[in-house]
Amino acid sequence: MATARGRNKLDLFGFGINAAEDGYEIQDLAGDPVAVPTSADKLIRIDEIVQTDLQFQEDGTIRIPLDQDVDDATMWGALDALAIPPASASGAEVSERLYEDGITKNFGSSGSSQRKALVVSYGNYDDDESDIFIVVAAGHIAPTSGSKKYSATASTAPSFEFIGEILTITAFEAKALLDTAILTAPAAWAIAQSKGFKRGYQIVAV
Repeated sequence: MATARGRNKLDLFGFGINAAEDGYEIQDLAGDPVAVPTSADKLIRIDEIVQTDLQFQEDGTIRIPLDQDVDDATMWGALDALAIPPASASGAEVSERLYEDGITKNFGSSGSSQRKALVVSYGNYDDDESDIFIVVAAGHIAPTSGSKKYSATASTAPSFEFIGEILTITAFEAKALLDTAILTAPAAWAIAQSKGFKRGYQIVAV
């Protein structure tokens, strides 16, 4: 039996295909590759979360809309960098391509202006709080993220939704991105090729 509460943390990283187009890399806010990425290289930690909604999809991806209250310059910087539509350099939409080996490649391209993202969601504890449920997923931030409402008496924090995608080139090892102040570092935590996320329980840090 799992406990009712979550960990109230989602880390957002810049992510994309490397220059050689033979793998993936963590990127900084400007889109430049991070040589040796760690948890400290996240663009933002969203830590005022009312509810995390993990929506696993039939195609093997995940959608994660958040009900959250972070509304500061760091959040808007991340949204301005990553929550952009998937238009190519010429303005045309990026389309999927089915190759003769049966693999569909749809995870961006060098001609796409859409920035990609990787998230680490720290979820609920198990019944004795010795393990924590985490999800690491690759994809992009919905361009509609950042929507707000104002009224005479209140304003809302920006909306935030992560939309997962499938890794088509190779697997991506994400263990270095996990916060060892929250959990014990696993031997491996990779999103497999042809998958969109890695999920499961991991031992809580002592």
